[in-house]
Amino acid sequence: MQIRELSFVSKEPITSLVYTRYRLRLNQAVDNDNLPGELGRLAVKLKWRYKLPILSDPSNSAILIPVSVSLSNDSELYEIIGQEDINLADLRYQRFLFQVCNFALFRAFDQATSSPKVDRYRKRIYSGKQPSGGYLNETNTVEAQRYLTFDFICNQDQYLVLIIDFASEYYSHLTLDEFGLDKIHTDDKIIHNYDGKACYFICVGEENISTPLVELGNNSVIQYHQQKGNLSTPLPRNIDVSTPVVKVRYFRKGNKDFEAAHMPQLLRKVYDRTEVDNYMFNQQLWSIQEKVDKAIGTIKFLNSNNRFNLNGMPITFSDSLRKPEKLQDFLRGSNSRNLDFGKEVVAKSNDGLKKGYLWQKPDQIKAFILYPHNLKEKVNSYIDSFKKELSRFGVKLLRNLQSYNPRNALEINKICQKIGDCDLVIAFVPESEHKDYLSEVTPYKRIKTQLIKRRIPSQMINCSTLNKGWKRYIGQNLILGINAKLGYLSWRLNKMPGTVQAFIGLDIGRKNNRAVGASAFVIDACGELIGWSNQELRAYKETFDPEGLRNLLLDLFGLYQKKYQSPLNHLVIHRDGELKNSEYKVLVDLQSQLKSKGLEYLDVVEVIKSGTCRAVKLTNGGKYDNPEKGYAWQHCHNEAIIMTTGKDEAKVSRKSSPRPLRIRRRIGETDLLILAEQVYWLSEMQVGSTQTIRLPITTYYADRAAECALEYLLPSSITNDKCLWFL
Repeated sequence: MQIRELSFVSKEPITSLVYTRYRLRLNQAVDNDNLPGELGRLAVKLKWRYKLPILSDPSNSAILIPVSVSLSNDSELYEIIGQEDINLADLRYQRFLFQVCNFALFRAFDQATSSPKVDRYRKRIYSGKQPSGGYLNETNTVEAQRYLTFDFICNQDQYLVLIIDFASEYYSHLTLDEFGLDKIHTDDKIIHNYDGKACYFICVGEENISTPLVELGNNSVIQYHQQKGNLSTPLPRNIDVSTPVVKVRYFRKGNKDFEAAHMPQLLRKVYDRTEVDNYMFNQQLWSIQEKVDKAIGTIKFLNSNNRFNLNGMPITFSDSLRKPEKLQDFLRGSNSRNLDFGKEVVAKSNDGLKKGYLWQKPDQIKAFILYPHNLKEKVNSYIDSFKKELSRFGVKLLRNLQSYNPRNALEINKICQKIGDCDLVIAFVPESEHKDYLSEVTPYKRIKTQLIKRRIPSQMINCSTLNKGWKRYIGQNLILGINAKLGYLSWRLNKMPGTVQAFIGLDIGRKNNRAVGASAFVIDACGELIGWSNQELRAYKETFDPEGLRNLLLDLFGLYQKKYQSPLNHLVIHRDGELKNSEYKVLVDLQSQLKSKGLEYLDVVEVIKSGTCRAVKLTNGGKYDNPEKGYAWQHCHNEAIIMTTGKDEAKVSRKSSPRPLRIRRRIGETDLLILAEQVYWLSEMQVGSTQTIRLPITTYYADRAAECALEYLLPSSITNDKCLWFL
């Protein structure tokens, strides 16, 4: 099996790229929170002055400039208080090296004969071809624009690696004023017509587009955009100057969000892929073979005429796909059977479920069943089949049925409040397309929230599922979901690589790029949940509160020792996404503190979902295809790639390319590929469904809990709980 990355390696190593770090004292008083923003603006100003990649280094209150350029004091802006030369090729400074590489790649395309539109913030280079159109509804069509996205890393030998991928962006062909301001909702994503930059809708403003605004220097938004070149002078006749402005919000990484007034005539609504017609999506989607061909074409473009160069130093890439380092197949041989159902260890969860096996289960379930008043006959038939399927697993169902009017909110509330002793509630609910659905009632959410107040687990079944009749595979997923919500483990891992005894998963819940909640799960080495907790965050936070994180981890650490009555010697922490500096400091301090309680080894691993390279299988015929799951390899220093899904798990389209996970080791000495294999097997422990997931349950459960918390579908305060309310 020949596995490759959709990435390309430079022909020569990058051993030296010297910059001067100028430490500055800004003449304007700036607090620590605003320092990164001020230094960033200064770097941008100097970049356009010198036409070179000039970088900000907030942690040192510094600006980084190519050694060929000498920076002088600027009496109006800053004073130089120190300087030193640094080599960006050094591992300590590689994040700056990659920023220079980003600049070089954009410059290569900017200097092309027909330069494409680019989005530097999101690292996107848009296709020069006209956007293709597709049908959305009676009054609107959607346009699709392909783009290239990229990233850089360095391998162990300091060769530069360029990662390439392709995707599409979908947006309305109508501007907001044509679309209708009454149809735009708070937090809808929108883009600029003129540069493709994204922002989020807040509301319609009280002023109109011709009203002078103080924040724009007493210019109107019309005048502002004419001055910026985004709008012609004289004003086009089709623009109504009495149109109200719209308030929009820009997300700024590492800084507080920025709000501004804007012109509806210069904005368009962005659509999520799920809102786009399937035919159009499939037309836009490139197979992995097409992506490989386009990526190789991109490399040939960059290599010609030394288009890609770092401050004048030309860099060329091999046009062969990168071969993974230290490739491993976790499913080879006896390793493939690792899911323990008690009576048998199997390779796939379905293998155990077909035989009626469950590792843990209750002897009986007392269920209160809610259903819309006109569906009694269908519900009785469905529940009879469900009861029969439960008995195959050795579980007895005791049921109490109650009808409700899905259009009567008051009746639903009263029924939920009067539900007597039961283990859980099974509720059949209409979806938004159903004739009995009312948006002001929303039975699904209403029933969930009423039961959560009483801490009663619930399992929802859509009426569309009911109308399709009993399906065994759906019934098995219902059983798994219910079993997990009642605190039982349907299967466990037979063995876990390494010496780890427990895992803790951490995640920050975000809604429209705002952090609003956090959760943490502790799971043993067999994949069994020991307990979990969550905490609320203030909306502007992007990280765990340091003291809250410390207490959360100490509680979960103690929970393990209480259950097993022995010290926890080896702990692995999985952080969903990037570990923030404040969190890193807490974990380093906590490591020292927990040594006295028996902790000998701590590994901290970032589990990264986005920005990961595609994996490719080279077939015997010389063609490229999607690989199967189970592979992992070293990606770069302290990073590994893991195929938790593969060719057989592609659900959206036959042309879909599964995206691997990437992990980054931040603390610890455990072998990187052992950490990768741990992540893989924890991705097989989503015991609430037979559906394959990309993420290990450590971060998947935390992510799902955060999503439910955002919709108020979790109890308000959870500490050391075992009920998986969010499944």
